Amino acid sequence: MPFDFGGKLLDLALSGLSGLATIAIPSHWRKRVAARFSDRNPLNVILSNQDLRRAIRIAWIEAALEILDTIKGVASSSEWSSARQSILDFEGVARRELIAVRDAAFDRRTDAGATAIDGHSLTIILNTSESTGFSGEVDQASSVTVGFTQTLGAITKWPLAEVPALFQQIADEGLPTHGGGPRRVFGELVFAAFAELIKDGDKYPEAREAFHIAMDDMARQLGETILKEVRGIDASIDAVIDRLDPLRILRTGAARYLEVLPQIAIDVVEIRNTQASQDAKLDELLALARQSGAFNRAAEQGIPEAAVRAIVERLGGEGITRDDLLPWLDNWTEAARRELGRRTNEGEAFEAARHEAEKRFREGRLADASSALMDEFEREARVEEERQEERKRQRVRLLQEAIRFDELALDGKAAVRRLLAMAEVEGIVGTDAIGQWLYEKVKEFSRRGDEKGENAPLLLAIEIGREVLKRRIRNSAPLEWAAAQNSLGRDLWKLGEREAGTARLEEAVSAFREALKEYTQDCASLDWAMVQNNLGAALSTLGAREAGTERLEEAVIAYRGALRERTRVRAPLDWAATQTNLGAALRMLGEREASTARLKEAISAYQDALKENTRDRVPLDWAATQSNLGNALLALGEREVGTARLEEAVSAYREALKELTRDSVPLAWAMSQGNLGNALRRLGEREAGTVRLREAIDVYREALKECTRDRVPLLWAATQNNLGNSLRALSERNGDTALLEEAVIAYREALKERTRDRVPLDWAMTQNNLGNALSMLGERVAGTAWLEEAASAYREALRERTRNRVPLDWAMSQNNLGTVLSTLGEREGDTTRLEEAVSAHREALKEYTRDCVPLDWAMALNNLGAALAKLGRCEGGTARLEEAVSVYREALEERTRDRVPLKWAMTQNNLGSTLAMLGEREEGTARLEEAVRAYQEALKEFTREGVPWQWANIQDALDRIATLMASRRSELMGN
Repeated sequence: MPFDFGGKLLDLALSGLSGLATIAIPSHWRKRVAARFSDRNPLNVILSNQDLRRAIRIAWIEAALEILDTIKGVASSSEWSSARQSILDFEGVARRELIAVRDAAFDRRTDAGATAIDGHSLTIILNTSESTGFSGEVDQASSVTVGFTQTLGAITKWPLAEVPALFQQIADEGLPTHGGGPRRVFGELVFAAFAELIKDGDKYPEAREAFHIAMDDMARQLGETILKEVRGIDASIDAVIDRLDPLRILRTGAARYLEVLPQIAIDVVEIRNTQASQDAKLDELLALARQSGAFNRAAEQGIPEAAVRAIVERLGGEGITRDDLLPWLDNWTEAARRELGRRTNEGEAFEAARHEAEKRFREGRLADASSALMDEFEREARVEEERQEERKRQRVRLLQEAIRFDELALDGKAAVRRLLAMAEVEGIVGTDAIGQWLYEKVKEFSRRGDEKGENAPLLLAIEIGREVLKRRIRNSAPLEWAAAQNSLGRDLWKLGEREAGTARLEEAVSAFREALKEYTQDCASLDWAMVQNNLGAALSTLGAREAGTERLEEAVIAYRGALRERTRVRAPLDWAATQTNLGAALRMLGEREASTARLKEAISAYQDALKENTRDRVPLDWAATQSNLGNALLALGEREVGTARLEEAVSAYREALKELTRDSVPLAWAMSQGNLGNALRRLGEREAGTVRLREAIDVYREALKECTRDRVPLLWAATQNNLGNSLRALSERNGDTALLEEAVIAYREALKERTRDRVPLDWAMTQNNLGNALSMLGERVAGTAWLEEAASAYREALRERTRNRVPLDWAMSQNNLGTVLSTLGEREGDTTRLEEAVSAHREALKEYTRDCVPLDWAMALNNLGAALAKLGRCEGGTARLEEAVSVYREALEERTRDRVPLKWAMTQNNLGSTLAMLGEREEGTARLEEAVRAYQEALKEFTREGVPWQWANIQDALDRIATLMASRRSELMGN
């Protein structure tokens, strides 16, 4: 049993306070303060004093010699006859060694050294105070008593297993006290001997002085500490404390301790003086019992002498007279005969315990006999308790398994019923307690669904969250109700992000708005900001799926509201998270608007977030912010001329992938791979060669290894769409029709999940992209089937891509529709189709303005020029062709070789083709020479190595022009 150092120190100090203060201090406070002292016991300083250590050894040995005296007498009885010699042998060795250690302790000329007794030193010093009545708690003598045999064996170097059991038995039973009180076990004898030694100035004066010095050394420190802890319990105590000196109260307490030492010493002397008297009386009573035949009568009844001796000793201790002894013994013998012979019909363990009790009784161990039955009683209680616990665990395990199957069945309501049953099994009672317990379960399921990407746990979290709200009533616990609403909203949003529909997201928005009714900016500013941020996230996800910008505008408002309380100084990481979310909403808005202002705001928001979301501090958040920054840079780079923003986007994505690894966060890795592919594709479209485009295709295919259709259907569809874009761009570069057919397959795969009902704008985007691939196929293959399909795809896209909703996307699809109508009109010789094409391109130019999107404006002009040229070819005359030439030249003002070399070459090629047609219809060679110059410009980028099929087409055109020019010159010479 560990010794309560803190309690003893506290009692010592409090004994120096006034009676009022001592009475007023509650017991629970005493325990709390004492526990604080136990961890840093300052009485260790006492142990460094050699005189005290010597005194402790002397006290232990004096008590041990008393035990040895008693053992020597007990060993003479017939009960111990078989072990008598081994007992006496060990007793003799022990006595000799103990006296030698005691003599060495008294000799202060030599170093004290170390002995096995020293381990009990602090316990002996402090437990001596137990006899003074300071504490009133049960003494700790057992810690010294239990170690008696072990310490004795260490001193004598006797094997512990060979030390006779009688030595520990007597130490445990103890010696009788003066006046018939409770027996004193060995530890108490040691405490009494130490007290006598400290009190007796003649026996070891240095020990008493050492005790005083040691107490004063630590008195002030302890006094100050204890008074500090006591202060504030009660005003009356504080008034007493204000008048006290810390050193004085410890000295007062110690003085009272020393005052009672004489009584302890007297008690020890009385014990010794009366021991002989008691032994004489016992011998007299035993002789009477033997002479009367009581031992023989008991033996005839099967009761051994040891039991009779123990009863005589017990009766003697009760003060029985000679005249009463024999009737008592006869009565006892008859009762013992009946009891010891009795048998029961109980179980084996019961009978074994009763047999052990009877055995102990027969051995004279009267006090210990019933303990055998009580041990079985306690064992039975433990077994029953363990059985109940195991039954409880089994029932909980059954419910847990049931919940797993409910989860597989996506039955959240059934799982809630199982959880309520589990709460009952676990003893959770009361509406509030059950509500809190369920709320913790919500967190468990939510965490699993979030970390493992599983939908079923989120479904269960939502149902459990709704059950929590039945127990968290807004009127009685408004903030807890708001917290539950926020938690429900968060789980609905997480699951809604993974689903194609928007119902969960709408519910999430409603839950967050409910939470804000109690989480107000005035009452709970940071909680209000947290919910505003969460509301913004749900609105952003909804806005991404809907046409128009209303939800995204609301999201921006929510995020900016959150940032009023989530400041960088107050909550830096939360501020950074909201900045990141704001950037995402601004980017989506910017992608739908003609202006680039929102995109630039988004970039600023992400760059702000990176000031706190550093790689060292929050590596995954840093990576996510880098990826989002790349998205904004990519969107802006698509609008601007040159490749600087696109290069920045690629760098940002590559930075993100340093932390977003496939092993650690597979879905985030796949998403970032897809984003990198987008940037590489855009760069590849603006650069000569195919390296970037091929790299983009590889990146998308890598991403599809993790973002599968079953796991994340919409992300899978987005990656299929982007793969199609890269395949189409590469085919446009190298003329490989097989790549176009792969692109068509990829787009059609994407449309299996990107449906008009689920994600209308994404559906329209993929329809537009499918139209692009079909249009290119139609240009390379005879017939019009592919071209008709392309026109249908563009018209489908325009059902959602309206000018009011997404003006730039509307312009893109108008432009693309014009291009395919132009090709159809050319194939069919149908000027109506060509007129429709011209109209479509002119519509596109209403939003594709030079100021807003210069490169898209140039693209639309190039395509308008192509439609006009084809119309001019069909109509005859030169007006349409002249207009086409004018349009191409205007386009080349923005489509420069430095900015977009391949697109510049394409427009130069188109210009050359139109000039060649004009040259064919006009006399002379001026237009033809202009055509040659345009073609030659185009060949600066359309090289044989880079784009061989375009190079070959221009070579054929140049050959035709050369033939025509030669013919014209020949005619002139002939004339």
